Amino acid sequence: MITLQNFLITNVSRPNLKANNIWMKRILAFFLAGMFVTSGWTQNSQKSVYSADPYSRELVKLAEAGDARAQYSLGWAYFMGCKGPPIKTDGGLTMIKTILMKNTSVATDWFRKSAEQGYAEAQSILGECYFVGTGVEKNECEAFKWYKKAADQGLVEGEYFVGVFYEKGVGVSKDYKEAFIWLNKAAEQGDCRSMVELAELYLNGAGVTKDENEAIKWLTKASEQGFEPAKRKLQEIQPQPK
Repeated sequence: MITLQNFLITNVSRPNLKANNIWMKRILAFFLAGMFVTSGWTQNSQKSVYSADPYSRELVKLAEAGDARAQYSLGWAYFMGCKGPPIKTDGGLTMIKTILMKNTSVATDWFRKSAEQGYAEAQSILGECYFVGTGVEKNECEAFKWYKKAADQGLVEGEYFVGVFYEKGVGVSKDYKEAFIWLNKAAEQGDCRSMVELAELYLNGAGVTKDENEAIKWLTKASEQGFEPAKRKLQEIQPQPK
């Protein structure tokens, strides 16, 4: 079983600080504070019925009617909790009314309803909930199952985690060939974390023919996006002359 410490060292330390900042907030806060912060539930910059901020009756109605996207957004509303705008009292104090209390168990229920309808982002989030044990009992096999469903739809987050789970043997038997397939898919979509993992496979000849040039190619791609772990790995492989 993968440990929190090992996961943090091998994976959480590798987020793309520019392109993958949302992922960084999501995973780190999830582990360290029991919740995570993400803008994934906000579909665009315009407020809509699908946005968890603010929580609305319209959103609830859509979710209860079976709208998968609304169910996903409502799950985020419960996961994060919702507060109303600041209100000034007669005494000059500022009060903020809680519109919706945080409830990770209810949040996970809504994520599940959405995921069961095939909504890829909900499937990925449900995978994270099972992996960490938030709102549900921790279950790495269930985590893998839901990440895989998201990955099968081409969601890069799902592809990355399926690759890592195969690579580490988490929730599924270790299989470097499968790890290579899924990490390659995510890397092709521009995911820097996957590029570094893919480079490691090439360097070690795990699941693929050993090829340092291919490893350098992927590390270079990630480095060009400002991904520090890739830069450090490149320096290990190609140390600068003193």
